[in-house]
Amino acid sequence: MSTWCTEGQLREQLPDIDALTEGAPNVADYVTRKIQEATDEAKSYLGRYYDFFTTWDSACPDAVRNAVLAIAIQRIAMRRARLMDDPDASPYERDYQRAIAWLRDVSSGKAELAVDWPNRDERGGHVAVIAGGSRKASF
Repeated sequence: MSTWCTEGQLREQLPDIDALTEGAPNVADYVTRKIQEATDEAKSYLGRYYDFFTTWDSACPDAVRNAVLAIAIQRIAMRRARLMDDPDASPYERDYQRAIAWLRDVSSGKAELAVDWPNRDERGGHVAVIAGGSRKASF
């Protein structure tokens, strides 16, 4: 299974990850599972580009990686919030909502993700854009 971010990148964004995962039976497996779930969720929005993004692995565009990180962080933070019976306790909810909104916009064509298509014709000088639209990828 490929993921669009690494545990190291997640730890950079969420330095208190150990405190948030305290009590999990196997923290490493738990974190890996949350990264995979976040990647899968992002893939579900970008499904029509499946043939293109199967080669991304952890080398995906920064905007996509940032969205996956926001989703994974929210899922990890919400574990702690659920344990405390306070589902609104996560300060990461806003970033999660922004990531999901951006992925929806890319999916519907309202936002674009400028990437080079594999095997593009270098002589043509064009750069293919996923889901053309007027808003640039800025997540």
